[in-house]
Amino acid sequence: MLACGLLLLKGYSIKERRYRTRLGEIDIIAKRGNTTIFCEVKARKDFVTGVEALSEKQKARISKSAEFYLAH
Repeated sequence: MLACGLLLLKGYSIKERRYRTRLGEIDIIAKRGNTTIFCEVKARKDFVTGVEALSEKQKARISKSAEFYLAH
């Protein structure tokens, strides 16, 4: 996965790929130092259209899944 490769080049370690809970799925969970990031991978022409591709419902699902991951 190209996104994982880019994160590795930036010094992140990949903790999970396609992390699934009953709340939803997170494509990539990566960590560098004390920072954990939760990534939704979208194949789009540019960054702006990728960001716009996430609905409020999807953002909420990712947020709840991230909270679940951090709690467990």
